[in-house]
Amino acid sequence: GILCDPIILRQAEDRFWLSTSDCDLELWARGVAVHSPMRVEVRDAGVSVIQVQGPKSPRLMSNLFGDRILDLKYYWHASTDFQGHTLTISRTGWSGEFGYEIFLGNHGQGDALFDALMEAGSDCNVAPGAVSQARRIESGIMSWGVDVTPNENPYEVGLGRLVELDGTPEFIGRAALSKLKGRPLKRRLVGMRIGGPELDPNEDAWPLTRDGELAGQLTSLAYSSRLKTNIALGLVAAEHAAIGTDLEAGTWDGPRTARVSELPFLPKRQQGDARELLDSTRA
Repeated sequence: GILCDPIILRQAEDRFWLSTSDCDLELWARGVAVHSPMRVEVRDAGVSVIQVQGPKSPRLMSNLFGDRILDLKYYWHASTDFQGHTLTISRTGWSGEFGYEIFLGNHGQGDALFDALMEAGSDCNVAPGAVSQARRIESGIMSWGVDVTPNENPYEVGLGRLVELDGTPEFIGRAALSKLKGRPLKRRLVGMRIGGPELDPNEDAWPLTRDGELAGQLTSLAYSSRLKTNIALGLVAAEHAAIGTDLEAGTWDGPRTARVSELPFLPKRQQGDARELLDSTRA
């Protein structure tokens, strides 16, 4: 199963951060350390995270931290000074858009950092907000605990490309993944377009049926204003996963048609060039 979907930041040769989002890996990591042949210390990093996401994020970040931040590559991180203290900035995020995450170690600077970000983004129409469920579903980004859980394996949810079995050292789960690789999938995570009027966002499991028989479950849904339809992710039996297959979703507004669609619904923008994006937003 999938215990978490963390981002791992290598801070030094022998020091790593696990940014875990919705799951708690600390007890798991402590358990692994107990039986490890290595000397390992596990502790809370003591940092807080804020995300800066969207096509104008390079402009905001360069306004605050200088043009050097524009050279930061996707899934790389760097350290920079903020009012006499060190921040860690990574080119990551949970939105499908180009963006950054800022890790603050000095908690006393929280208000100052927030105010500085708002001021630096004053020419970008910056605004505080929460994760856009519609945008992450449009990009096919899964939510741990909702779309992926310890009950699924990476191959079922389209993450097989991240499983490296050849030429890698032993790791937890390797034997199980080796057995699963190449086996026919019994179920698959798919995208779906849900018919009918706009539905409120949902992350409760809804049943998916075909011809009255259970075919899977819808795991998350939101209305996409860009696509002008409800969109969703769900786990379905492999025989029902072909694009164009019509299923029926049992929603809180009654049954709706759920048509299996290609993922992502809209292109991801995370891997663009910061300088090109900056120039385009200035035009």
